Amino acid sequence: MRLEQHRVIGFSQSVQGQNNFLFADDPGASVGRAAILPGRKPFAKHLLEYSKEKCSYAYSDESPQLGRLNRATTTWRVPGAMPKLLLITASSVEIRRARRSRFLNFQQITMPYLAARVPSDWQVTHVDEEAESINWTDKPDLVGITFHTPSAFHAYSLASEFRSRGVCVVLGGPHVTLLPEEAAKHADVIFVGEAEGLWEEFLNGFAAGNYRRLYRHGGPLLLASGPMARKTLYHRNDFTSGVLFATRGCPNQCAFCSIPVMYRDGLRKRPVAEVAAEYGSFPGKRIIFWDDNITADKQYAKDLFRAITPCRKWWSGQATIQAARDEELLEAAARSGCKQLFLGLESVSQSSMEEVRKRFNRVEEYAHMINRIHAHGIAVQAGIVFGFDHDTPAIFKDSLDFLEETGVQNATFNILTPYPGTPLFQKLDAQGRILTRDWRKYNGRTDVVFQPRRMSVDELLAGFQYANRRFYSLSSVLKRLSDSPVQLWWTLPLNLAYVVSWIRAQRGAQARVATPESTLRQVETLLPYDVRTLSEPLPREDPATGHIRFGERFG
Repeated sequence: MRLEQHRVIGFSQSVQGQNNFLFADDPGASVGRAAILPGRKPFAKHLLEYSKEKCSYAYSDESPQLGRLNRATTTWRVPGAMPKLLLITASSVEIRRARRSRFLNFQQITMPYLAARVPSDWQVTHVDEEAESINWTDKPDLVGITFHTPSAFHAYSLASEFRSRGVCVVLGGPHVTLLPEEAAKHADVIFVGEAEGLWEEFLNGFAAGNYRRLYRHGGPLLLASGPMARKTLYHRNDFTSGVLFATRGCPNQCAFCSIPVMYRDGLRKRPVAEVAAEYGSFPGKRIIFWDDNITADKQYAKDLFRAITPCRKWWSGQATIQAARDEELLEAAARSGCKQLFLGLESVSQSSMEEVRKRFNRVEEYAHMINRIHAHGIAVQAGIVFGFDHDTPAIFKDSLDFLEETGVQNATFNILTPYPGTPLFQKLDAQGRILTRDWRKYNGRTDVVFQPRRMSVDELLAGFQYANRRFYSLSSVLKRLSDSPVQLWWTLPLNLAYVVSWIRAQRGAQARVATPESTLRQVETLLPYDVRTLSEPLPREDPATGHIRFGERFG
């Protein structure tokens, strides 16, 4: 509890039964009347504020002075009062606008997992700004905000507003981990890196009035014995039934990626049994694994896939192209219900892959590996990045030709963005090629924040728009999905939804916010069947190969 908005108008250091007195123009107490703290020890503390509404007292080790603002170093709540914690997944207006072309915007999992570690006598609320707005009439005791780089300035603005109201603000998440010195200027407390274990320590310290300004693990964090996320705190309508993680971090050191910077201890894994239990606890069938690379440890992945197979759910996750080299892994993934793998192909230029230390991506193998994945009934979503130093304006057409020829079901295109703290940012900064430190522009979609080497900024932006426009054109959708009809029962509606979303984004339709439901209504007019009547065909085993086959109704 802080006192920036309270003026001390009188005090008494007399001790009567270990009570202290304070006269202050505090909204929680009558002006000119003493607020009495009964039976509090040690009596050497000086009472600064009494809030009847919040049922709390605040103390300082220093004696208050007339007319001077004081900061409380200790806070104590009346027994039985329930502290109010507000958790915010921050998302700026700019990044929400940039994401308008994305039909699916999956849940962020940080806050529901942290909420599961909050003591049971706390009242916890989660606001995900992708789905809802902050209720400024609420009066939390503590606010925690997590955010990515594009939402940094917005998060700092939220923090400033809450702090001006006397609320303690905690900042954490990717951007705080990348730039802790910057974030510390805008918060009472910051978390650098992973929060498990330290989060509980901080909450206990906050309740006792004794906490630090900085929390950071000194060594590798084990992921065993953690609670399941609080499912009621997921608020986005993303057509999934659940989101969870099995592993954290990545063993690779790609120069443009922020993951190795945020998780310096490499790959860590939750016990398979714990992950399987959480996976099975979701009531629906469509699950997303939020791992950075779910197949990084192939044996662990196989064990996990076998453990979740009896749940008979469908899932999607992120992997590298290396996963396709292991036939046993693909078989286990298909049997467990894998419907799609997001593959960070990044580029169809081998020189670019060498440049950013992702040389294990062998471009000449891409087509063969994608065919192997398709053979197991698994769709492919390709992650493509434009703007590497070896990229010329020809890269855009080359990329789209490849994606159409291989029948890739979905693709996510991004403009190369050098996030602060990454080797890529350090290199470009040393070369004087960083154009702005306006973090709002670091969204990978609407702005170029560095000077490309072999094309202009305008050419890079135009090429990015061309790639999206061409890939999600009706002619490309029909070509790709007719050449590779894997999972057609849902990839066709999804592609058409992206067609509609991209058109809306280009038109800048702001008068009416596009929702998944409104987009689907437009998609239905483009389909030869009603998407609402679609049901998943049961997987069948090919007696000749033993492979699991999906979508027989389209074969």
